[in-house]
Amino acid sequence: MKTFASLRKLWKQRPFEPFRIVLESGQHYDILGPEFIMVTKTALAFGRRKNKDDAEFDSAHVVG
Repeated sequence: MKTFASLRKLWKQRPFEPFRIVLESGQHYDILGPEFIMVTKTALAFGRRKNKDDAEFDSAHVVG
């Protein structure tokens, strides 16, 4: 299980290495660059490119 601290560490490491987040539902997000994720103390926001000109964002509220 990833914690906010471990996600923040992956997000900030340079050079950035892509990683995958898997939710309990089985849905997964491939984080391809630091611009595709925002980590706060209580929530995550994920971005995913729909095409070269557009992106969509989802969020997951994590309680714990």
